[in-house]
Amino acid sequence: MQGNTIHHSDAGSQYNECIRDDSPFRRGPLRSPADLERITADWVHWYNTSRLMHRLDRQPPAENEANYYASTRNGRPADHT
Repeated sequence: MQGNTIHHSDAGSQYNECIRDDSPFRRGPLRSPADLERITADWVHWYNTSRLMHRLDRQPPAENEANYYASTRNGRPADHT
């Protein structure tokens, strides 16, 4: 299908994150495998601790997970008193 262009914008807000000064996507140039490892680790940290997820009531995944485990004991929901 030449001549047809499809644009997929499922996560448009993530594209905007790329231009922020503190974004892990603004690093470079990559000169070694260590540089690639560093930028990947930075991205994973951002993804889990800073990115607000709509499905988690606009909480970062790490915060949501911490809240979940804080409300459980030994794998069971904590009693509410």
